[in-house]
Amino acid sequence: MRRSRLSVKLISIVLILMLIPVLTTLLLYRYNMSIVEKDTVEKMFRERYAIYDQVFDHVEVAYDEYLGIDYLSAGVKQSLDRYNAHLRVVRKDGILLFDSKYPTEVRNSLNMEYELKLISEQGNLFSTNGKYIRPINEGNEVVAYAIIVDDPKEIEDSIYSEMADFYMHPFYYGSVILLLSTILLLIVIYREILKPVKALRVSTRRIAEGQLDFEMSCETNNELGDLCDDFNLMKNSLMSSIQSRLKEKEHNRIYVKNVYDDLVETLDQNDLSEDTESDPNEQLENIRKQIRELLEDLSLYTQGKVTRIRLKSEIVSSYKIIEQLKSSREQNKRDKKNIFLLEPYENSMLYIDRKKTIKLLDGLITRMDEFTGDQTKIYVETVSDLLDYTKLQFKVYWAKPMVIEEFTVEDFVNNVYRKNSTPIRKNLVEALLLLEEILEESSGDMEVLQGDKVTGFILRVPRYTPGIQ
Repeated sequence: MRRSRLSVKLISIVLILMLIPVLTTLLLYRYNMSIVEKDTVEKMFRERYAIYDQVFDHVEVAYDEYLGIDYLSAGVKQSLDRYNAHLRVVRKDGILLFDSKYPTEVRNSLNMEYELKLISEQGNLFSTNGKYIRPINEGNEVVAYAIIVDDPKEIEDSIYSEMADFYMHPFYYGSVILLLSTILLLIVIYREILKPVKALRVSTRRIAEGQLDFEMSCETNNELGDLCDDFNLMKNSLMSSIQSRLKEKEHNRIYVKNVYDDLVETLDQNDLSEDTESDPNEQLENIRKQIRELLEDLSLYTQGKVTRIRLKSEIVSSYKIIEQLKSSREQNKRDKKNIFLLEPYENSMLYIDRKKTIKLLDGLITRMDEFTGDQTKIYVETVSDLLDYTKLQFKVYWAKPMVIEEFTVEDFVNNVYRKNSTPIRKNLVEALLLLEEILEESSGDMEVLQGDKVTGFILRVPRYTPGIQ
Protein backbone atom coordinates (compact mmCIF):
# COMPACT_ATOMS: atom_id res chain seq x y z
CA MET A 1 0.00 0.00 0.00
CA ARG A 2 1.43 3.35 -1.02
CA ARG A 3 2.03 5.73 1.82
CA SER A 4 0.37 9.12 1.73
CA ARG A 5 2.57 12.13 1.13
CA LEU A 6 3.79 14.21 4.03
CA SER A 7 2.63 17.44 2.35
CA VAL A 8 -0.97 16.16 2.08
CA LYS A 9 -0.98 15.18 5.73
CA LEU A 10 0.41 18.53 6.91
CA ILE A 11 -2.00 20.56 4.77
CA SER A 12 -4.95 18.46 5.97
CA ILE A 13 -3.95 18.98 9.59
CA VAL A 14 -3.64 22.75 9.08
CA LEU A 15 -7.04 22.99 7.37
CA ILE A 16 -8.71 20.96 10.11
CA LEU A 17 -7.15 23.18 12.76
CA MET A 18 -8.37 26.24 10.88
CA LEU A 19 -11.91 24.91 10.48
CA ILE A 20 -12.32 24.38 14.20
CA PRO A 21 -12.48 28.12 15.09
CA VAL A 22 -14.71 28.80 12.05
CA LEU A 23 -17.28 26.22 13.11
CA THR A 24 -17.04 27.39 16.70
CA THR A 25 -17.74 30.97 15.60
CA LEU A 26 -20.80 29.90 13.60
CA LEU A 27 -22.23 27.94 16.52
CA LEU A 28 -21.65 30.84 18.89
CA TYR A 29 -23.28 33.19 16.38
CA ARG A 30 -26.43 31.10 16.18
CA TYR A 31 -26.52 30.74 19.95
CA ASN A 32 -26.12 34.49 20.52
CA MET A 33 -28.76 35.28 17.91
CA SER A 34 -31.28 33.06 19.67
CA ILE A 35 -30.55 34.75 23.00
CA VAL A 36 -30.57 38.38 21.92
CA GLU A 37 -33.26 38.05 19.24
CA LYS A 38 -36.25 38.85 21.45
CA ASP A 39 -34.67 41.75 23.32
CA THR A 40 -33.21 43.21 20.15
CA VAL A 41 -36.54 43.13 18.28
CA GLU A 42 -38.33 44.86 21.13
CA LYS A 43 -35.59 47.45 21.35
CA MET A 44 -35.70 48.16 17.63
CA PHE A 45 -39.51 48.49 17.70
CA ARG A 46 -39.26 50.95 20.57
CA GLU A 47 -36.79 52.98 18.53
CA ARG A 48 -39.28 52.99 15.65
CA TYR A 49 -42.09 54.12 17.93
CA ALA A 50 -39.95 57.01 19.12
CA ILE A 51 -39.28 58.08 15.52
CA TYR A 52 -42.97 57.79 14.66
CA ASP A 53 -43.90 59.93 17.68
CA GLN A 54 -41.53 62.61 16.43
CA VAL A 55 -43.21 62.46 13.01
CA PHE A 56 -46.67 62.82 14.54
CA ASP A 57 -45.50 65.79 16.60
CA HIS A 58 -44.18 67.37 13.44
CA VAL A 59 -47.54 66.84 11.72
CA GLU A 60 -49.42 68.51 14.56
CA VAL A 61 -47.11 71.52 14.46
CA ALA A 62 -47.52 71.85 10.70
CA TYR A 63 -51.30 71.49 10.95
CA ASP A 64 -51.73 73.93 13.82
CA GLU A 65 -49.54 76.63 12.32
CA TYR A 66 -50.56 76.14 8.70
CA LEU A 67 -46.94 75.66 7.62
CA GLY A 68 -47.83 73.90 4.43
CA ILE A 69 -47.18 70.63 2.73
CA ASP A 70 -43.58 71.32 1.78
CA TYR A 71 -42.60 71.84 5.41
CA LEU A 72 -44.43 68.68 6.37
CA SER A 73 -42.77 66.67 3.58
CA ALA A 74 -39.26 67.86 4.43
CA GLY A 75 -39.65 67.01 8.09
CA VAL A 76 -40.95 63.46 7.83
CA LYS A 77 -39.34 62.06 4.68
CA GLN A 78 -35.85 61.54 6.10
CA SER A 79 -37.16 59.83 9.25
CA LEU A 80 -39.58 57.51 7.46
CA ASP A 81 -37.35 56.54 4.54
CA ARG A 82 -35.05 54.86 7.01
CA TYR A 83 -37.81 52.34 7.84
CA ASN A 84 -39.38 52.20 4.37
CA ALA A 85 -42.64 53.78 5.64
CA HIS A 86 -44.75 56.75 4.54
CA LEU A 87 -47.10 59.28 6.19
CA ARG A 88 -50.66 60.08 5.27
CA VAL A 89 -52.82 62.85 6.72
CA VAL A 90 -56.54 62.18 6.19
CA ARG A 91 -59.30 64.59 7.04
CA LYS A 92 -62.08 63.27 9.25
CA ASP A 93 -64.45 63.13 6.31
CA GLY A 94 -61.96 60.92 4.38
CA ILE A 95 -60.30 63.52 2.17
CA LEU A 96 -56.53 62.86 1.77
CA LEU A 97 -54.64 65.94 2.78
CA PHE A 98 -51.06 64.65 2.54
CA ASP A 99 -49.17 61.54 1.43
CA SER A 100 -45.35 61.47 1.63
CA LYS A 101 -45.17 58.64 -0.89
CA TYR A 102 -46.55 60.56 -3.88
CA PRO A 103 -45.64 63.81 -5.64
CA THR A 104 -47.59 66.96 -4.90
CA GLU A 105 -49.61 66.94 -8.13
CA VAL A 106 -50.77 63.40 -7.54
CA ARG A 107 -51.23 63.93 -3.87
CA ASN A 108 -53.66 66.82 -4.38
CA SER A 109 -55.86 64.80 -6.71
CA LEU A 110 -56.24 61.77 -4.45
CA ASN A 111 -59.49 61.25 -2.67
CA MET A 112 -59.11 58.26 -0.46
CA GLU A 113 -61.46 56.87 2.17
CA TYR A 114 -60.14 55.05 5.23
CA GLU A 115 -62.00 52.69 7.45
CA LEU A 116 -60.45 53.56 10.76
CA LYS A 117 -60.77 51.37 13.80
CA LEU A 118 -59.81 53.62 16.63
CA ILE A 119 -58.55 51.53 19.50
CA SER A 120 -57.47 54.39 21.73
CA GLU A 121 -59.96 57.14 22.45
CA GLN A 122 -57.21 59.14 24.18
CA GLY A 123 -55.61 60.17 20.90
CA ASN A 124 -52.45 58.06 21.57
CA LEU A 125 -50.52 56.04 19.06
CA PHE A 126 -52.11 52.76 18.12
CA SER A 127 -51.87 50.33 15.22
CA THR A 128 -54.39 48.59 13.00
CA ASN A 129 -53.35 46.37 10.11
CA GLY A 130 -49.80 47.73 10.07
CA LYS A 131 -50.88 51.39 10.36
CA TYR A 132 -49.85 53.71 13.12
CA ILE A 133 -52.54 56.37 13.68
CA ARG A 134 -52.80 59.52 15.79
CA PRO A 135 -55.79 61.86 15.76
CA ILE A 136 -55.25 65.55 15.09
CA ASN A 137 -57.43 67.73 17.29
CA GLU A 138 -58.64 71.24 16.82
CA GLY A 139 -59.76 72.32 20.20
CA ASN A 140 -61.57 69.32 21.66
CA GLU A 141 -62.69 68.02 18.29
CA VAL A 142 -60.84 65.49 16.05
CA VAL A 143 -60.49 67.00 12.62
CA ALA A 144 -58.00 64.63 10.95
CA TYR A 145 -55.80 61.58 11.39
CA ALA A 146 -52.06 61.17 10.86
CA ILE A 147 -51.30 57.66 9.60
CA ILE A 148 -47.91 55.97 9.19
CA VAL A 149 -48.07 52.95 6.93
CA ASP A 150 -45.42 50.21 7.01
CA ASP A 151 -45.11 46.43 6.66
CA PRO A 152 -44.59 44.54 9.97
CA LYS A 153 -42.89 41.64 8.14
CA GLU A 154 -40.60 44.04 6.39
CA ILE A 155 -39.84 45.69 9.71
CA GLU A 156 -38.95 42.36 11.26
CA ASP A 157 -36.78 41.43 8.28
CA SER A 158 -35.06 44.78 8.49
CA ILE A 159 -34.37 44.24 12.18
CA TYR A 160 -32.91 40.81 11.55
CA SER A 161 -30.82 42.19 8.69
CA GLU A 162 -29.37 44.85 10.93
CA MET A 163 -28.65 42.26 13.61
CA ALA A 164 -26.96 39.99 11.08
CA ASP A 165 -24.82 42.85 9.81
CA PHE A 166 -23.86 43.73 13.35
CA TYR A 167 -22.79 40.21 14.27
CA MET A 168 -21.46 39.01 10.91
CA HIS A 169 -18.99 41.80 10.30
CA PRO A 170 -16.57 40.51 12.96
CA PHE A 171 -17.08 37.03 11.57
CA TYR A 172 -16.18 38.18 8.07
CA TYR A 173 -13.10 40.02 9.28
CA GLY A 174 -12.07 37.05 11.40
CA SER A 175 -12.51 34.70 8.45
CA VAL A 176 -10.29 36.87 6.26
CA ILE A 177 -7.61 37.03 8.96
CA LEU A 178 -7.89 33.27 9.47
CA LEU A 179 -7.54 32.65 5.74
CA LEU A 180 -4.45 34.84 5.51
CA SER A 181 -2.96 33.12 8.57
CA THR A 182 -3.61 29.72 6.96
CA ILE A 183 -1.87 30.76 3.75
CA LEU A 184 1.09 32.14 5.71
CA LEU A 185 1.32 28.96 7.79
CA LEU A 186 1.24 26.79 4.67
CA ILE A 187 4.05 28.86 3.13
CA VAL A 188 6.14 28.47 6.30
CA ILE A 189 5.50 24.71 6.38
CA TYR A 190 6.50 24.40 2.74
CA ARG A 191 9.71 26.42 3.12
CA GLU A 192 10.82 25.03 6.47
CA ILE A 193 9.69 21.38 6.23
CA LEU A 194 8.43 20.20 2.86
CA LYS A 195 11.14 21.81 0.71
CA PRO A 196 14.11 20.36 2.70
CA VAL A 197 12.40 16.96 2.87
CA LYS A 198 11.88 17.07 -0.89
CA ALA A 199 15.57 17.94 -1.39
CA LEU A 200 16.59 15.00 0.81
CA ARG A 201 14.29 12.70 -1.14
CA VAL A 202 15.74 13.81 -4.49
CA SER A 203 19.29 13.40 -3.14
CA THR A 204 18.64 9.86 -1.91
CA ARG A 205 17.23 8.97 -5.33
CA ARG A 206 20.34 10.32 -7.05
CA ILE A 207 22.58 8.36 -4.69
CA ALA A 208 20.51 5.23 -5.35
CA GLU A 209 21.14 5.81 -9.06
CA GLY A 210 24.89 5.99 -8.40
CA GLN A 211 25.37 9.78 -8.57
CA LEU A 212 27.61 11.19 -5.86
CA ASP A 213 29.17 14.24 -7.52
CA PHE A 214 26.59 16.78 -6.38
CA GLU A 215 26.09 19.07 -3.39
CA MET A 216 22.73 19.31 -1.69
CA SER A 217 21.86 22.80 -0.43
CA CYS A 218 19.29 23.62 2.25
CA GLU A 219 18.23 27.19 2.94
CA THR A 220 16.77 26.44 6.37
CA ASN A 221 18.58 27.13 9.65
CA ASN A 222 16.70 24.57 11.73
CA GLU A 223 17.24 20.88 12.48
CA LEU A 224 16.40 19.95 8.88
CA GLY A 225 19.22 22.22 7.71
CA ASP A 226 21.61 20.41 10.08
CA LEU A 227 20.31 17.12 8.69
CA CYS A 228 21.12 18.29 5.16
CA ASP A 229 24.67 19.23 6.24
CA ASP A 230 25.14 15.83 7.90
CA PHE A 231 23.79 14.19 4.75
CA ASN A 232 26.38 16.04 2.66
CA LEU A 233 29.15 14.89 5.01
CA MET A 234 27.90 11.31 4.79
CA LYS A 235 27.76 11.52 0.98
CA ASN A 236 31.28 12.96 0.75
CA SER A 237 32.61 10.29 3.11
CA LEU A 238 30.92 7.59 1.04
CA MET A 239 32.35 9.02 -2.16
CA SER A 240 35.87 9.14 -0.64
CA SER A 241 35.52 5.55 0.54
CA ILE A 242 34.40 4.39 -2.90
CA GLN A 243 37.26 6.24 -4.59
CA SER A 244 39.71 4.70 -2.13
CA ARG A 245 38.32 1.24 -2.84
CA LEU A 246 38.59 1.84 -6.58
CA LYS A 247 42.22 2.94 -6.22
CA GLU A 248 42.97 -0.09 -4.07
CA LYS A 249 41.28 -2.34 -6.60
CA GLU A 250 43.32 -0.81 -9.41
CA HIS A 251 46.51 -1.19 -7.36
CA ASN A 252 45.75 -4.87 -6.70
CA ARG A 253 44.98 -5.39 -10.36
CA ILE A 254 48.37 -3.96 -11.35
CA TYR A 255 50.08 -6.00 -8.62
CA VAL A 256 48.46 -9.26 -9.78
CA LYS A 257 49.43 -8.45 -13.34
CA ASN A 258 53.04 -7.90 -12.28
CA VAL A 259 53.05 -11.20 -10.38
CA TYR A 260 51.65 -12.92 -13.40
CA ASP A 261 54.30 -11.34 -15.63
CA ASP A 262 57.07 -12.42 -13.20
CA LEU A 263 55.77 -15.97 -13.15
CA VAL A 264 55.53 -16.10 -16.93
CA GLU A 265 59.03 -14.65 -17.23
CA THR A 266 60.38 -17.23 -14.76
CA LEU A 267 58.74 -20.04 -16.65
CA ASP A 268 60.09 -18.69 -19.92
CA GLN A 269 63.60 -18.50 -18.47
CA ASN A 270 63.40 -22.09 -17.27
CA ASP A 271 61.85 -23.58 -20.37
CA LEU A 272 62.55 -27.29 -20.62
CA SER A 273 63.58 -26.91 -24.23
CA GLU A 274 66.61 -24.79 -23.26
CA ASP A 275 68.34 -27.66 -21.50
CA THR A 276 67.45 -30.96 -23.08
CA GLU A 277 70.35 -32.76 -21.42
CA SER A 278 69.00 -32.18 -17.86
CA ASP A 279 66.68 -34.61 -16.19
CA PRO A 280 63.05 -33.46 -16.78
CA ASN A 281 62.13 -34.26 -13.19
CA GLU A 282 65.02 -32.15 -11.93
CA GLN A 283 63.98 -29.28 -14.17
CA LEU A 284 60.42 -29.47 -12.85
CA GLU A 285 61.70 -29.58 -9.29
CA ASN A 286 63.83 -26.48 -9.89
CA ILE A 287 60.86 -24.66 -11.35
CA ARG A 288 58.65 -25.62 -8.41
CA LYS A 289 61.36 -24.51 -6.00
CA GLN A 290 61.73 -21.11 -7.67
CA ILE A 291 57.98 -20.58 -7.74
CA ARG A 292 57.68 -21.62 -4.08
CA GLU A 293 60.45 -19.21 -3.02
CA LEU A 294 58.89 -16.40 -5.02
CA LEU A 295 55.46 -17.05 -3.49
CA GLU A 296 56.99 -17.06 0.01
CA ASP A 297 58.56 -13.68 -0.67
CA LEU A 298 55.29 -12.37 -2.06
CA SER A 299 53.33 -13.66 0.92
CA LEU A 300 55.55 -11.54 3.16
CA TYR A 301 54.52 -8.52 1.11
CA THR A 302 50.81 -9.34 1.12
CA GLN A 303 50.82 -9.77 4.92
CA GLY A 304 51.95 -6.16 5.24
CA LYS A 305 55.10 -6.84 7.27
CA VAL A 306 57.01 -3.58 7.15
CA THR A 307 59.60 -4.19 9.88
CA ARG A 308 62.63 -2.02 9.26
CA ILE A 309 65.93 -3.93 9.04
CA ARG A 310 69.53 -2.96 8.43
CA LEU A 311 71.15 -4.23 5.25
CA LYS A 312 74.64 -3.14 4.11
CA SER A 313 74.70 -0.12 6.46
CA GLU A 314 71.34 1.03 5.04
CA ILE A 315 67.85 1.08 6.61
CA VAL A 316 65.51 -0.59 4.12
CA SER A 317 62.01 -2.09 4.18
CA SER A 318 60.94 -5.66 3.64
CA TYR A 319 59.65 -4.66 0.20
CA LYS A 320 63.16 -3.74 -0.91
CA ILE A 321 64.51 -6.96 0.59
CA ILE A 322 62.01 -8.97 -1.47
CA GLU A 323 63.18 -7.27 -4.65
CA GLN A 324 66.81 -7.99 -3.81
CA LEU A 325 65.99 -11.57 -2.86
CA LYS A 326 64.34 -12.05 -6.23
CA SER A 327 67.39 -10.71 -8.10
CA SER A 328 70.17 -12.55 -6.25
CA ARG A 329 69.32 -15.12 -3.60
CA GLU A 330 72.93 -16.33 -3.15
CA GLN A 331 74.19 -12.80 -2.47
CA ASN A 332 71.40 -12.27 0.04
CA LYS A 333 72.39 -15.40 1.91
CA ARG A 334 75.76 -13.79 2.59
CA ASP A 335 74.16 -10.43 3.45
CA LYS A 336 71.78 -11.92 6.00
CA LYS A 337 74.63 -12.08 8.55
CA ASN A 338 74.73 -8.30 8.65
CA ILE A 339 70.96 -7.81 9.10
CA PHE A 340 69.97 -6.32 12.48
CA LEU A 341 66.35 -6.66 13.63
CA LEU A 342 64.26 -4.90 16.27
CA GLU A 343 62.59 -7.42 18.55
CA PRO A 344 60.33 -7.14 21.64
CA TYR A 345 61.69 -7.55 25.14
CA GLU A 346 59.42 -8.07 28.18
CA ASN A 347 61.11 -6.00 30.86
CA SER A 348 62.63 -3.23 28.80
CA MET A 349 62.43 -0.29 31.22
CA LEU A 350 64.35 2.96 31.01
CA TYR A 351 65.27 5.34 33.83
CA ILE A 352 65.47 9.04 33.09
CA ASP A 353 67.19 11.26 35.71
CA ARG A 354 66.57 8.41 38.19
CA LYS A 355 63.12 9.84 39.00
CA LYS A 356 60.74 9.06 36.14
CA THR A 357 60.18 5.59 34.74
CA ILE A 358 58.73 5.19 31.26
CA LYS A 359 57.95 2.24 29.06
CA LEU A 360 60.01 1.97 25.93
CA LEU A 361 57.73 3.62 23.41
CA ASP A 362 57.22 0.74 21.01
CA GLY A 363 58.32 -2.11 23.29
CA LEU A 364 61.43 -2.85 21.24
CA ILE A 365 65.12 -3.03 21.97
CA THR A 366 68.00 -3.20 19.54
CA ARG A 367 70.13 -6.24 19.50
CA MET A 368 72.68 -7.92 17.31
CA ASP A 369 71.05 -10.80 15.50
CA GLU A 370 73.99 -13.22 15.32
CA PHE A 371 77.38 -13.69 17.01
CA THR A 372 79.92 -16.40 16.32
CA GLY A 373 82.33 -18.19 18.67
CA ASP A 374 82.51 -17.52 22.41
CA GLN A 375 82.11 -13.77 22.14
CA THR A 376 79.72 -11.94 24.48
CA LYS A 377 76.25 -10.65 23.53
CA ILE A 378 75.66 -7.15 24.85
CA TYR A 379 72.24 -5.43 24.82
CA VAL A 380 72.05 -1.63 24.94
CA GLU A 381 68.75 0.31 25.38
CA THR A 382 68.36 4.02 24.72
CA VAL A 383 65.77 6.80 24.85
CA SER A 384 64.80 9.79 24.13
CA ASP A 385 65.01 12.50 21.47
CA LEU A 386 63.86 15.14 23.96
CA LEU A 387 66.91 14.90 26.25
CA ASP A 388 70.42 16.09 25.68
CA TYR A 389 72.51 13.10 24.58
CA THR A 390 74.89 13.48 27.56
CA LYS A 391 71.93 12.98 29.92
CA LEU A 392 70.88 9.78 28.15
CA GLN A 393 70.76 6.62 30.26
CA PHE A 394 71.64 3.11 29.22
CA LYS A 395 71.21 -0.38 30.56
CA VAL A 396 73.99 -2.79 29.68
CA TYR A 397 73.08 -6.51 29.79
CA TRP A 398 74.96 -9.74 29.64
CA ALA A 399 73.55 -12.33 27.31
CA LYS A 400 71.43 -13.94 30.09
CA PRO A 401 70.48 -10.96 30.40
CA MET A 402 71.58 -9.40 33.70
CA VAL A 403 72.06 -5.73 34.42
CA ILE A 404 75.69 -4.91 35.10
CA GLU A 405 75.64 -1.13 34.76
CA GLU A 406 73.27 1.83 34.82
CA PHE A 407 74.78 5.07 33.70
CA THR A 408 74.50 8.23 31.70
CA VAL A 409 77.07 9.18 29.13
CA GLU A 410 78.12 12.16 31.22
CA ASP A 411 78.38 10.20 34.50
CA PHE A 412 80.16 7.29 32.89
CA VAL A 413 82.75 9.42 31.11
CA ASN A 414 83.43 11.62 34.16
CA ASN A 415 83.47 8.89 36.83
CA VAL A 416 83.69 5.35 35.48
CA TYR A 417 86.30 6.20 32.88
CA ARG A 418 88.66 7.57 35.57
CA LYS A 419 88.16 4.44 37.69
CA ASN A 420 88.35 1.82 34.97
CA SER A 421 89.94 -1.14 36.65
CA THR A 422 88.48 -3.93 34.58
CA PRO A 423 88.83 -4.81 30.90
CA ILE A 424 85.07 -4.79 30.50
CA ARG A 425 84.74 -1.25 31.82
CA LYS A 426 87.66 -0.13 29.74
CA ASN A 427 86.00 -1.52 26.63
CA LEU A 428 82.74 0.16 27.60
CA VAL A 429 84.47 3.49 28.03
CA GLU A 430 86.08 3.21 24.63
CA ALA A 431 82.73 2.31 23.16
CA LEU A 432 80.99 5.21 24.86
CA LEU A 433 83.64 7.66 23.73
CA LEU A 434 83.05 6.45 20.21
CA LEU A 435 79.32 6.80 20.87
CA GLU A 436 79.85 10.41 21.92
CA GLU A 437 81.59 11.14 18.64
CA ILE A 438 78.84 9.39 16.73
CA LEU A 439 76.14 11.32 18.55
CA GLU A 440 77.75 14.59 17.55
CA GLU A 441 77.93 13.66 13.87
CA SER A 442 75.30 11.01 13.21
CA SER A 443 71.83 11.79 11.89
CA GLY A 444 70.25 8.86 13.64
CA ASP A 445 71.25 5.54 12.04
CA MET A 446 72.47 2.55 14.03
CA GLU A 447 76.20 1.92 14.21
CA VAL A 448 78.41 -1.08 15.08
CA LEU A 449 81.35 -0.20 17.37
CA GLN A 450 84.53 -2.28 17.67
CA GLY A 451 86.29 -2.79 21.03
CA ASP A 452 89.35 -4.73 22.19
CA LYS A 453 87.55 -7.79 23.55
CA VAL A 454 83.93 -7.18 22.54
CA THR A 455 82.75 -7.80 18.98
CA GLY A 456 80.45 -4.80 19.02
CA PHE A 457 77.60 -2.78 20.46
CA ILE A 458 74.31 -2.00 18.76
CA LEU A 459 73.32 1.52 19.80
CA ARG A 460 70.25 3.66 19.07
CA VAL A 461 71.02 7.34 18.57
CA PRO A 462 68.94 9.32 21.14
CA ARG A 463 67.92 12.07 18.74
CA TYR A 464 65.14 9.77 17.47
CA THR A 465 62.38 7.95 19.28
CA PRO A 466 63.39 4.31 19.90
CA GLY A 467 61.76 1.70 17.74
CA ILE A 468 60.86 1.47 14.11
CA GLN A 469 61.70 4.62 12.16
